Amino acid sequence: MNIVREKELGTLDQLSVTPLSQTVFMAAKLIPFWVIALIELTLGMLVARFVFHIPMLGSIPLVFAAAAIYLFAALGIGLFVSTVVETQQQAMFVTFFIVMIYLLMSGLFTPVRSMPTWAQWMAQLNPMKHFIEIMRAVLLKGATARDILRPIAILAVFGTVVLTLAVRQYGRRVG
Repeated sequence: MNIVREKELGTLDQLSVTPLSQTVFMAAKLIPFWVIALIELTLGMLVARFVFHIPMLGSIPLVFAAAAIYLFAALGIGLFVSTVVETQQQAMFVTFFIVMIYLLMSGLFTPVRSMPTWAQWMAQLNPMKHFIEIMRAVLLKGATARDILRPIAILAVFGTVVLTLAVRQYGRRVG
């Protein structure tokens, strides 16, 4: 929303003539949201542990490391959407659509293995599915980093690809 708003106001054009590289500009836009999301995760886990007395068997630093990687993928998707759309309203609708699909196909509400085969394959492209898998494995089963290496690697690759595409798309739009 931040980039789309600047696009609508015309300040994005002003920023494009500054000596900042595209990568630095994108990092400056994403890092505050990344930090806020990790703070929200901290608050959510504190409430889960001390208010609802939910036991957490695994490593909390491992959860935060996985969340940091997941957030690169999630924020990359948002950044890519903001480089493609023209208005804030379009950004909200596209993001709502993506989030709904990701939630429904993540395995949070319905197990992925109970979905049709084509949906199971599509769910593999869903970063939320892999993060939920990591959270369940670490917090409920006490999994180690070795146990969740595959979903973490998938999230890292997904985040790298999406952020690269977003920065390139931004470069095409501005340039």
